[in-house]
Amino acid sequence: MSEALAVLAECQKLGATFRVEGDTLRVRAPAPLPGEMLAVLRQHKAEVLAHLRAGATGVSQAAPPSLADALEAMLALGQRLKRGEIAAVRCGISRRLCTACQGVPCLGSAPWEG
Repeated sequence: MSEALAVLAECQKLGATFRVEGDTLRVRAPAPLPGEMLAVLRQHKAEVLAHLRAGATGVSQAAPPSLADALEAMLALGQRLKRGEIAAVRCGISRRLCTACQGVPCLGSAPWEG
């Protein structure tokens, strides 16, 4: 088993689920995953996507997130921003640093990584 697939299995043991959207890998976990794990997944993204597309457990390829899930994610992101865990958010629409939202993440927003 490759390093990427071992990390993928470890993430799943921690309760993470994965969703493939085209060439994008979406991860949902009950707690933030360690940065080292995310770095390995990013580095070997093509291999991970191929593995998940092959029908591995713990991945959803068809159903988009429900509105309730999207709102829950936005609220959690807003709380992280309020607590100072993240400095800004990437807009879910323009994919740029949010300035218009004034700290209230829009649908599809994500932590700003630089």
